[in-house]
This record gives sequence, C-alpha cells and structure tokens, in this order.
Amino acid sequence: MLSSLPLIEVDLYTSVRGIIKTQEERIPLRITQSGQVVYTQLAPHRTVAKGDTLLRLALPVLDEKKNLPLGKLKEHLFLIQDLQHLTESPESGIPHLQTSNYKKHWAFFFQGQVELETKLLQAPTDYHRDKALLEKEVIARIAFEKTDLAYDLAQNALNQFQKRYQA
Repeated sequence: MLSSLPLIEVDLYTSVRGIIKTQEERIPLRITQSGQVVYTQLAPHRTVAKGDTLLRLALPVLDEKKNLPLGKLKEHLFLIQDLQHLTESPESGIPHLQTSNYKKHWAFFFQGQVELETKLLQAPTDYHRDKALLEKEVIARIAFEKTDLAYDLAQNALNQFQKRYQA
C-alpha cells in the first residue's frame, strides 16, 4: 500500500467561497430591511452562485411605499378625466364626475348659480314695480335707485360667479 502511493493521484480542492456553512462556522448576514421571510434557499453546505436568491422578505411598509405612487397616479388620472369632462361639456355636470373634490365644487357652483338666477329672476319684477311707483310718485327716488342697483348687481353677480368657476 505504501509503495502504491506515488501512483495514486487524488485532487483535493477546498473552497469556502459560495458555500453556506454550518452553525460552527457562522458568518453573520446583515440586511438593510427587516420583514417576514416568505422564501429561503439557505441550507448547510449548499453551494450558491452569484445572483442566487437566498431570501425573499415580505415588507409591508415597502409594499405600501411602492403602491403609493401608483395610487397617486390613478388619482391624478381621475382628476384629469374630470377636468376634461368639465371643459368639454360643463352643462352635463356632476353625474359624470369621478372625484369627490370636483363633485363637491360642482355642487357648490350649481347651488350658487341657482341662488343667483333666482335673485336675477326677481330683480326685474322689483325694478318694474318700483319704476311704476316712482312715476306715480308713491316712493322716493332713492328707493327706486336702490332697486335699480340691486337689479344691476344681480346681473353682474351671476356673470362674475360663472366666470370665477370657469377659471
């Protein structure tokens, strides 16, 4: 047996690089994020190569951060669609709006416009009545001027209100 040793050839090669070691030869693994392990390829004496996935972590905080821009994008797309709808067909109004912000503003606009239109409908009646009373000298001229001013203000208020909301 001793005489056959020069004839026997055995390749010995040891490499620690790329092998997961046992508990005795422990190398600490540090990760920058913490989370729940959902997948692992870690096992003693298992060979790993560059680029292998060793752990997969579930990170709810990072998932929320990842989904936040997608939610914002979706919200902005709805806002753009509402703006297009309002600029193309503003008379159709609230039924086609998707965002609560524009629905709320449209409701305020519609309510304010109805109020101002009602005042504008009443203003000519008051104006003509007070004009007839002024001609019969039943009321003073100053009372008629107040009614005339209220009529002009009602017309201007409706026009300004509509322009403000269009802007």
